[in-house]
Amino acid sequence: MVTRRRPESRVRKLHGFPIAVCGGTCETGPTKSPAGSTIVQPSFLLPCLMPEKLSKSLSTLTIQQAGALMVLKADWRLHALSDNLATMLGAEQELEPGDDLADRLGRQFAHDSRGWAQGLDANSGMVRYLRHEGEAGILDLSITQVGERYVVSFEPARPGKTIARDALVQRFLHKLRPLSDVSAIAEGAAMQIRMFTQSDHVAIVLTDGEHGGQVLAQSGAEAFTLASSATSFRQLLPGVDDPGSAGMIVDTQDAGWLVRTADNEDPDIELQHSPLRQPKASTVVALGEQGARGALWFPLLGATGPVGLVLCRRATPRHCDAARRAATDLAVSYLALMIQAHRQG
Repeated sequence: MVTRRRPESRVRKLHGFPIAVCGGTCETGPTKSPAGSTIVQPSFLLPCLMPEKLSKSLSTLTIQQAGALMVLKADWRLHALSDNLATMLGAEQELEPGDDLADRLGRQFAHDSRGWAQGLDANSGMVRYLRHEGEAGILDLSITQVGERYVVSFEPARPGKTIARDALVQRFLHKLRPLSDVSAIAEGAAMQIRMFTQSDHVAIVLTDGEHGGQVLAQSGAEAFTLASSATSFRQLLPGVDDPGSAGMIVDTQDAGWLVRTADNEDPDIELQHSPLRQPKASTVVALGEQGARGALWFPLLGATGPVGLVLCRRATPRHCDAARRAATDLAVSYLALMIQAHRQG
């Protein structure tokens, strides 16, 4: 076990918002099992990953504290990165925009990361989920291509718990197939999703056409219960521009990590493709009014576009790891197909 001691807790301002720089002891690092395999001890206080000092960057772009981010150019140089990237990857030196990935993180890491990007298409919106075991431990990552750049998000992984997506979906479908109507299917799905994502409440809401605003099913804490009708996507998640994309908020009170860019360029478009993107103020306010500190949402996609969403809310901050979110997203896509098939008769 490696123990690192941080400076005493102190409060600083980031773009007008007070943020606490974590103090005390953060225990991280690998230990050896009797068989000699590496076990990475989890860190339950994600803000403890914060580096010794914040960047002096004037960038107003931030990501959520649940992970780290880098945006790579086609020549595999860093176009943008979050302030905690070096810490999360276990780099021996600080990273800067414009750095060559092979020079800073090693040829093997650069080679591996090119493999992650193999086969991605800038026009498809494809997101690839992978697990990376590096110097600082085991990380879940997602990568997508935006134009000629690649957006890579890193999040701490649950040690020894790789989510088997196919097994999850099979179990999900096995429980839903015997059900005969849309309401029963949705109620069963809401309960399973709530347990799997460890949410306090899950609501399945239709947002299209004549069914728009209908709460199809909900499961969990009564404090989050929605009215059975007159609930639109914009009312639930104002500020979310794309109802066809999944998203998350780990903590509505999270100030986030600064993102530094090359040549003062604005990578806002690229950051919109990261699961770590910061929510808009209107989204945070709306969730706060609903009593939520954290949330996940997944689109119900029909043949012509989004027909609804699955909204998971929590009263306390909780990080749902990337592998679990990817598995849930796949299960929700099957749910959308089942709902559409029953609606069409």
